[in-house]
Amino acid sequence: MIQQGDNVSITCLAGASGRVHGALGFSWAREKSLLPLVPGREVWEDLYPAGSVLKLYNVQRMGVGERRRVVRRGGAALGLRWPKTAPGALAAAVCPPGYSGETTRFCEPKTGQHGVKWRSPDFSNCVSDSLNDIYDQFERISNGYSWRRVSEIVREYGAVLRSLPALPGSGSAPLRHSREVLHYLLSPAGVGERTDSVEPLLAIYDNLLKHPDSFLDEEKIYELQNVLVETAAMSDSLDLQMQEFVVKAKPTGHDNAVQFRFHPRGSEEWLLASTGVELIGKTGNATVVAVYYHNLLARLPSLRRSIEFRSGREVEYVLGSQHVQLAAGGAPGAGPPPSVSLLFTHLNNYTAIASRLACGARTAGEPGAWSMRACEVRVPEPAHVACRCRGLGTYALFTVARSTLTDSEKDLRGVVKITVGVGGAMCLAAAALQLLGLAPGGRARLPALLRAATAGTHGAAVLALLECDTRQEEACPGALGWVCAACWCAGSAALCAQPLLLQAELAGRGQHLSSVALLAGVCTLAWLTARLWGGAPLQVGAAAQAVCAGGCALLAALCTALALCAALRLRTITHKVPAERRNYLRDRRRTVRHTLALVVSTAAAQAAGVAYAQPGERRRAHIVALSTAALVNGITMVVCYVLRDEECLRAARRVLALGPAHGAPWADSPAGDTSLSCTNRY
Repeated sequence: MIQQGDNVSITCLAGASGRVHGALGFSWAREKSLLPLVPGREVWEDLYPAGSVLKLYNVQRMGVGERRRVVRRGGAALGLRWPKTAPGALAAAVCPPGYSGETTRFCEPKTGQHGVKWRSPDFSNCVSDSLNDIYDQFERISNGYSWRRVSEIVREYGAVLRSLPALPGSGSAPLRHSREVLHYLLSPAGVGERTDSVEPLLAIYDNLLKHPDSFLDEEKIYELQNVLVETAAMSDSLDLQMQEFVVKAKPTGHDNAVQFRFHPRGSEEWLLASTGVELIGKTGNATVVAVYYHNLLARLPSLRRSIEFRSGREVEYVLGSQHVQLAAGGAPGAGPPPSVSLLFTHLNNYTAIASRLACGARTAGEPGAWSMRACEVRVPEPAHVACRCRGLGTYALFTVARSTLTDSEKDLRGVVKITVGVGGAMCLAAAALQLLGLAPGGRARLPALLRAATAGTHGAAVLALLECDTRQEEACPGALGWVCAACWCAGSAALCAQPLLLQAELAGRGQHLSSVALLAGVCTLAWLTARLWGGAPLQVGAAAQAVCAGGCALLAALCTALALCAALRLRTITHKVPAERRNYLRDRRRTVRHTLALVVSTAAAQAAGVAYAQPGERRRAHIVALSTAALVNGITMVVCYVLRDEECLRAARRVLALGPAHGAPWADSPAGDTSLSCTNRY
């Protein structure tokens, strides 16, 4: 019971019985609303490791209650008894039987995702007694007290290591022992033992990599990589296929170059086929080592992604291949860095795009970070990627997962959206007005429908192009790309049908739907063929894009030929037509001129759209070309199909009630004056 005005001291102590190592007391400052800890009124003192004390002065309110410290209960795990531990503290326990040292386990505090929980125990400070005994034999050899061979000790060590259970973090001690053995072998005292000890040491490294939790610290993996290549470099010629890696070693030839070939296997997106190293400016004997890891991704999760800033943009890379490590031994370190070439092949014969790929390198001096600036990427064949790098280290192939826009690109993208959007809206407006002209009747429906289809499809195509993500690996992949290609193909067919109908009209034949259906069939056949061949329809070089571009080009050429033929026919028959019928010929010549103008504007819009949709950096020339072509195409559509089409304007005025047809006097109507007059006679 606490009375107002009392001074209260609350002590929270760790349990007196059992181990109190790391058992912290309750964090009084955790709930700020309950105990804001105002200076001068509350004092919190930590009595680590015994607990903590809280002193309250001049309590303002009375109350009854209790405060309990939340701890993580101990228990048995991996054959060990763990003591009660406060959140945020480490619990310690003696290593299992047969091991020396102390193991620790972290009690993770409560978060928004989970409550208080134990982390995996860390056995990195536990050393097997049997391994220690074998290592003691090696120390007697290194100190000159034994004549046994080091290779025999290493083989025995590896056999015992394979028989031991895999505990989390238990690979630290074998790695430390292996490093000491390697240092001895690289010293003058171990010259005669080097060759015979290479394979047993590599077998130990393979066993350490076999278990995912042998190392709880990624720094140990980097250390293992270094000792692995140093061990392999002790052999002049090596070609071993281990469970976790493939290691090869070759001496340099007279040209100081070495080439390694690998048999691609695995489930990664990109597989290493070969690699080469050229030691530029090196003299003397040197051995080059190549290590291809099968599953180092699982051991180094922090290296799956890499983010770099290039020219004001943030680019995120995702690892697409396994790691390959290259090193050289026995060569002087001075001189220019070695030249490295890598060749990757795709698992499913994917068509590679150089702008969406990058080769990353990490060196022994900075093993925890990838750098994309040391390598250049090119695509010699559709399913092959070649990397040219400078310096030795660990390499991998990356794909671009995300790329932000720079400030200038954002501004230019806004310009593109405005201009292309206006151009597309003008095309759609022209199509709508042509359709409105059909409602009252009295005009040829088929030509108007074709004009509406031409304007509408080209407007929809450029608007769909704006919604494409230009940062993908292909140009506008997915449904939007196919919609854009289909609209352009259909618009080309509709435009081509107009001079075809004009030819029939000049020849005195009826304008039949079968002629239009033939062109529609060509368009449909081209689009379906592109779908069957596969690929992105806007990606330059893809089979689908070649088919779609060929179909549109064929229709544009046919349209141009038909328009020119119609122009020649009109010129031929002009002198044969009476003067009062010359207006008809003038209108048809205007139709031919409009068709030729639209062929040019639509072809320019299509070419600029395909160039803009290509992956990679958006160049200012592409943006200016697309904006200009889309805007010019929209203006051409409005001029040809609205402003210069008197029938369309007249019909639109009637439907929208915006012209004199609605406000004209009754006496001027075709029915005459039908008004009634009322007269009041007195």
